[in-house]
Amino acid sequence: MKLKPNASWEMSGKRRAPCAEEDGVGRKFLDCREYPSEMNCTVAFSADSDEELLEAAVQHAVQVHHHTDSPELRQQIRNLFKEGTPPMETPRHSA
Repeated sequence: MKLKPNASWEMSGKRRAPCAEEDGVGRKFLDCREYPSEMNCTVAFSADSDEELLEAAVQHAVQVHHHTDSPELRQQIRNLFKEGTPPMETPRHSA
């Protein structure tokens, strides 16, 4: 059996969501390296949907950076989303 690239198919009774190329929406990302902290976090997240990216970033903010999950935190994180994918190298900060 040969699968077509980007073809929708079922697994465990669930249909996978279309990828960015299929629905015309680009990936978004959030890169902790752009926001210096005492722990010098180097984690970056990217996803095809805002909701998936938000959930991953909120979990990280709560578990690693000890923030409290709140509507305000979620809005602040959502405002940090950027189009594309994280750069391979650490972004430079202007001093």
